[in-house]
Amino acid sequence: MADPSPRLLCVSDDAALLAQLRAVLQPAGYAVDAAAPGPAVQALLGEAALLLLDLRGGAPGAARALLTAPGAPPRLALVDAAALEAPPPAGADAVLAPPLGAGPLLALVRTLVRLGSAEAKARVLASELTRRAQLLDAALASAADAFSIYDRDRRLVFLNPSAAGRPGVPLDALLGRTARELPLDPASLESFARDLDQAYESRAVLRGRARLPRPGSALGPRYTEYLMSPALGEDGQVEAMIVISRDVTEQRRAEEFREQFIGILGHDLRNPLNAVSMTVQQLGRLGAFAAYPQHEARLTQATGRMQRMIRQLLDFARARLGGQLPLVRAPVDLCTLVRGAVEELQASHPGRSVQLECCAHARGQWDRDRLEQVVGNLLANALKYSPAQGEVRVTVEADEDADGESDGEVRLLVHNGGEPIPAELLPHLFEPFRRAGGEDAAEGAYAAGLGLGLYISDQVVRAHGGRIEVRSSRDAGTTVTAHLPRG
Repeated sequence: MADPSPRLLCVSDDAALLAQLRAVLQPAGYAVDAAAPGPAVQALLGEAALLLLDLRGGAPGAARALLTAPGAPPRLALVDAAALEAPPPAGADAVLAPPLGAGPLLALVRTLVRLGSAEAKARVLASELTRRAQLLDAALASAADAFSIYDRDRRLVFLNPSAAGRPGVPLDALLGRTARELPLDPASLESFARDLDQAYESRAVLRGRARLPRPGSALGPRYTEYLMSPALGEDGQVEAMIVISRDVTEQRRAEEFREQFIGILGHDLRNPLNAVSMTVQQLGRLGAFAAYPQHEARLTQATGRMQRMIRQLLDFARARLGGQLPLVRAPVDLCTLVRGAVEELQASHPGRSVQLECCAHARGQWDRDRLEQVVGNLLANALKYSPAQGEVRVTVEADEDADGESDGEVRLLVHNGGEPIPAELLPHLFEPFRRAGGEDAAEGAYAAGLGLGLYISDQVVRAHGGRIEVRSSRDAGTTVTAHLPRG
């Protein structure tokens, strides 16, 4: 649909002038309305793209008043020839004196109409920008997270109320400062400033955490996590650094409480459990279970399972509190280790099929007990999350050179069929208290577990300098691959 013709409003009671204007402008695509000075003009003013005001001779005051009317379109004043020598009337965008030449008149009208259209679009855009700026200001003002911006010179130029909420420190006292000049704890400030320098220099997103002491407060330190995101200019340099910070004090306290509780629980449970286990062994040697061998087997299995759970709790507490899992490295043949684990598992699951394929050179310097823990966890997971009649495949492969030896890595692959792991769970699979089957798994296969098996396995492999990968799809099944450097 074509745009409507621009409407021009001629304010004059001179019929000859109106006829001349229409003769020139209507063939060029302009619609020319006319109104005598007075109230009738107001009804047409809103649709006009240009006002042509007849100010010749003794023009009435109503016509001259339109020169300064608010919200009016561009104004072309038609004056007497003698008035061309004088300054143009206040409020007029251009002046012209009859008789009107067709060329100059048409050129001037086109220019003024385009100017008016551009000004109208600019007003709409300015209004929209103002509205969006107000919306952004309101969002930042009400945001719980702290939001701050540093400029190219690494000076603070903006921060929202959550970021400026330090008691006794006015906003004006913070703006314009570098990170190292802010009134914060010196140790925390230096760590934050180093991260900020690194984000500027690397031009990459950086995450960090700060511990902020609260002197004189019984609440203890405050913890924050921050994300630094550089905004690059056309020259590729950092134009601004956006820092979003979040208070994670309550979350950190909950984590610390849980980790301390688990560590204490693990230590306090181990001693009485060891006493029970030793008593069962002694009674077995004395023949106390001769009439009821199944009871001995159940007690042995139960105490063994509890010992593994306690070990997982202690390993978890050690890993989460920043300690490296202790390793006792010695020469280990991974194929021999895995074969033993498979045979033990098949003995306790006689109806399940576990296929093992080993390479010839799978030796390395590893912690045997820790790797047995990894293999046991991965095999148990594969059995629990595969169909009862399904097959579990275990493969040990290694990088080899032309002589059949290598300083590369050895890989343990455990594959099972069945339902795939949901895609949304894959990134979180090795987090503590996560289960491959999601929350519902706690009601089934993992009801007796803690959800720490995969987490501990990942930590053990990482302690050996390796990594664990998981691939899962409905067509290909699930494969967990542990990459182990030979050490």
